[in-house]
Amino acid sequence: MEFHTNFPSHLIYTKLPCTPLSLTCNEECTEAYICDELGTLLIFDITNQKVLYRTQLPDGAIQLQISPKGEYLFVLCLNSARNRILYIYRVIRPFRLIEVDVIPNVFAIALLSDCSTSPIDFAVLCDDFESVIRYYYGNTANKSYEIVSQKRLPFKARYFISNSSYSQICAASLKELMVLSSNLITIKKEDLPYIVAGVAFSGNELFTLAGCSLKCLEDEKRDIFLPFGMPMVVQSHKIHIIAADRNKLYGIDTKSGKIYFATHLPDKVLIRSVHTNEKMSTFAIQLAGQPVLISIISTEAIRSRAGLLNPIELKETIKLVFSNIPETELFRAIAEAPVSVPTSSFSVYVGNFNEISADDVKEVFQQNFGGVIKVRPKTGHCFVDFKDDTSMRNALSKEKISVKGHDVFIKVAQKNANAKR
Repeated sequence: MEFHTNFPSHLIYTKLPCTPLSLTCNEECTEAYICDELGTLLIFDITNQKVLYRTQLPDGAIQLQISPKGEYLFVLCLNSARNRILYIYRVIRPFRLIEVDVIPNVFAIALLSDCSTSPIDFAVLCDDFESVIRYYYGNTANKSYEIVSQKRLPFKARYFISNSSYSQICAASLKELMVLSSNLITIKKEDLPYIVAGVAFSGNELFTLAGCSLKCLEDEKRDIFLPFGMPMVVQSHKIHIIAADRNKLYGIDTKSGKIYFATHLPDKVLIRSVHTNEKMSTFAIQLAGQPVLISIISTEAIRSRAGLLNPIELKETIKLVFSNIPETELFRAIAEAPVSVPTSSFSVYVGNFNEISADDVKEVFQQNFGGVIKVRPKTGHCFVDFKDDTSMRNALSKEKISVKGHDVFIKVAQKNANAKR
């Protein structure tokens, strides 16, 4: 069946003073919190297209998460000893940050309240990937917290999210999944017959991304087969699920199984993360490896801003024919690809490639991210060609990895028409 989009139609490019390593937005999508590789924090006003505040974060800041109302900022850092540390800040307006606490050995965080008033309530997945701890801060001024509950997962999780009502947490590995209550009581555990490439809540319903399909945990008849390639980003929303496929952006209506909207960005960009508000009238999109923030804003929102913005109208929207393609057909193109042919569409750039070999890189990258077709060494760096988008996305999410005791960094492989690949 065909669908017609009512997607926001104004595209705004904003040149940033840094290349975002991590980007997060408040629930209204009016403010973007941006961290670069040097640990500089920018708070950016999406409405008026200007920087509101700039400060320096602790060394090794790699991931940001802002509470829905913009009251608390959670900063995940990787220090020189490769230990993960979570810093919690209260955001005071006009802008300044007050440190609330520091929690060691944290891999990921799932909010269990909107943190708009004290106490703040959240759970963390520790860096052993198995331990889950729920923290409850009754008085942030005195750093007084309570460990409400703890849980030991029977597998090593790589995905850790909460739903929009903060009543459930999903922890998932590549083949197993567990749904927990806010008190860390097990609601459901499943061994999955497929590899999980992402998890997302649509309201309180949980979906997993497997290849080119969204699988409903409650009812397999509601699985949604996506006819547009291999999504790289899948994100929860209060009503829909947001998916991105390299340079394409989609909203999926999980109730009807239809695509709510679709549009695409310039061909050479790679979407790293997507943030939007409840009405999906504004989007903030982080591009991998580029100092640009893309905002997509509805006509109604543009009119309400009284000429503050100079939008570029999107001239192309994607119109797709939605069909239930058997899952085996979706994977066929990848399965039949000759292993001797570099798949440059799924390549990453690896820097600091000096004292290690291509075989060392291939071994470590295959163990951590997925199938590698070939490693192509250059002077001081190399390119790694993966077999699929999922493996490439896993590598890009890591940023840095140790190979034979040497730290290498991972970035998007930029195509050069004049270079011999």
